Amino acid sequence: MDQQLVGLQRELMAIARLNVREGVHGGVYSKEHRTLARQLEALRERRDEVKAQELRSGQLREHLAEFATFTETIDQFDGDLFVRLVERVVIETKTHLKSGMCK
Repeated sequence: MDQQLVGLQRELMAIARLNVREGVHGGVYSKEHRTLARQLEALRERRDEVKAQELRSGQLREHLAEFATFTETIDQFDGDLFVRLVERVVIETKTHLKSGMCK
């Protein structure tokens, strides 16, 4: 993905240089520049999404590894454990709760 980003950046620079050197028709240059810029932005957004997903997956693996080492049975409420595991609690109705596990 990073190589694709570099390739698009090079293409963008190439058409800019071509426009400066040879004066490409304004409409053609603008259209090509916009197209490449949109592709570049979409690829950057996708890369950021992938990196964020990888981070969340890594955090989940860490939590699962922590659970795997936890062998004790909990017979009473543990506030510290609750805070570490639950990111938020949403009350949807008086009879239905929705909990959000960490990240």
